[in-house]
Amino acid sequence: VSQPQSVVPYIHFHDVWQLRQLAGYPLLLPDDEPIVDDAEIEAAEAAVSPADEERELLFLRSLDPKEWKNQDHYAVLGIKTMRWQATDRDIKTAYRRMVLKHHPDKRKARGEVVADESTDYFTCITRAWETLGSRDRRRAYDSVDPQFDNTVPTASDVTRGGADFFAVFGPAFAANSRWSRRQPVPQLGTSSDSRETVEDFYSFWYDFDSWREFSYLDEEDKEKGENREERRWIERQNREARQRRRRDETRRLRGLVDAARDCDPRLARFKEEEARAKQKAKQAKAEAAEQRRRAAETAEAEAAAARRAAEEAAEAAARAEAERQRRDREAVKKALKEARKAFRALAKSADFFLTAGDADSVRVARMEAVGLLADGLEAGELMQLRDRLAGATDGAAGPLLEAAVTELRERRRAETEAAAVQQKERKQAAAADSGGAGESQWNYGQLCALVKAVKLFPAGTGARWEKVAEYVNAHWEAAAATSAPMQQPQQPVVEVDAKSALRKAKELAKNSSDDALRAEANRQAAGRVAAEAAKATTAAAAAATADSDISQRDPACVPTPWSAEEQRLLEAALRKFPASDPDRWDRVASAVGSRTKRDCMVRYKELVRMIQAKKAAAAK
Repeated sequence: VSQPQSVVPYIHFHDVWQLRQLAGYPLLLPDDEPIVDDAEIEAAEAAVSPADEERELLFLRSLDPKEWKNQDHYAVLGIKTMRWQATDRDIKTAYRRMVLKHHPDKRKARGEVVADESTDYFTCITRAWETLGSRDRRRAYDSVDPQFDNTVPTASDVTRGGADFFAVFGPAFAANSRWSRRQPVPQLGTSSDSRETVEDFYSFWYDFDSWREFSYLDEEDKEKGENREERRWIERQNREARQRRRRDETRRLRGLVDAARDCDPRLARFKEEEARAKQKAKQAKAEAAEQRRRAAETAEAEAAAARRAAEEAAEAAARAEAERQRRDREAVKKALKEARKAFRALAKSADFFLTAGDADSVRVARMEAVGLLADGLEAGELMQLRDRLAGATDGAAGPLLEAAVTELRERRRAETEAAAVQQKERKQAAAADSGGAGESQWNYGQLCALVKAVKLFPAGTGARWEKVAEYVNAHWEAAAATSAPMQQPQQPVVEVDAKSALRKAKELAKNSSDDALRAEANRQAAGRVAAEAAKATTAAAAAATADSDISQRDPACVPTPWSAEEQRLLEAALRKFPASDPDRWDRVASAVGSRTKRDCMVRYKELVRMIQAKKAAAAK
């Protein structure tokens, strides 16, 4: 037996003290066990009325000691109303009072006949004390208190008859609070509780930690087992039954909390408030978005108005500038026309500055020189030349005219050479950007040889593209002559290497080989036709302006090549001014600016011939 920390002797019952001393039991009590004196017992006895004593005696006599486990121990000790709220002192006081009054020896001393002490109702009092006097056994009995209502209210109990939610569920939560290990236990509260309080309440009850256990309902006592195996089997059966009842208890409490949460008016109010807050936030967000949209529309409208104003101002400025340029061009054109008319009139009146004895060939050369100067010089230059010719003597006017023609031809030759140099530089730059043999450096024969080489050296061939490049460089002329015998192959600018052959093969592989070769052939044909047309135009212009005694073509008569900007302006002017306009070519020349009416007409005819040649090549 474990020794207590501090003890007091048994002093209330000397007979019990002597019996325990003879039996060898310790005659001491733990310090936490309540000590009840005679005054407390007398006070408890005085609190019981004679009628209650009579009912108590009838109840005790009705008890069956064999069914002690099913009896109400609190009622046996006379503290039925106190039950689980009774303290240890209350229980001990009640037991001492019952012993003094109902002990068989006391009753015999009062002259009452006690037939058999083993079947006497005092055994029930002893069993009640053994159960309630031990904290563990009392907890086991309180867990299955027959007076406790295990029923759980439902939502229908609230809706039926308009019962108040708090009146229905409040007592249920208060009654079940006794099972909680954690104290104090939050109660249901009132309708005015805050959201935080309500959430804390349901959080506590969903995590409810109950001390309730069901060992009192064990069907078998393991100590009654005859051997160890039987006792283990009994313990196992009892443990399974306790766990099953424990799960049922957990479901019961969870059902109580769920039912309360489903019909709690505070949660419904919180949900409505949250819905209203969300709706309000959504409405505020929509209003803010609408304001932003309106602000954006206003800003866009203002920006559009500003853009329109700027565009209108720019268009007005462009129209004014175009009108100014048109007036300037008209003025220049008028001045040039007047200067040409005055220059030709002077030359005609001076008989083309001939002297006596000049041959007819000199007259023709002078007439061509006058026409060349009139078409080639600007208005100011013509007026200056006219003034010099008008002030020159009879013999000096002719050489002065020939010197002006020579100067004009030298200037045109310099312009032609400069344009040729620029075009050559552009071609070289394009070839350098493309890396190796570019698109413009592959002629028709090289393409045909590339297609044959790709088929001749299939994928997997060692050093394939080096062999393909070698084949193209060696057989491109024969391939061109075989594929297009009417076409004269062009010498390549640079030889084809492996990288350029691979790059060109990938370009051809993007589309079918026939379509790629056909497109390349069309490009080559169009280029040759354009070159022939340019040569023909150049030859015609040179023949028209050649000197009668010069047998070779004059480079000064070759027209200046058209730049990309001039070509763009020409195409825009052709689309803008229709063929039905009688002044179309004057307007086109004014739009181009740097070209005469005749240059624009010649360029247009060249373009038409190039397009026709391309269509003819495509038809083949």
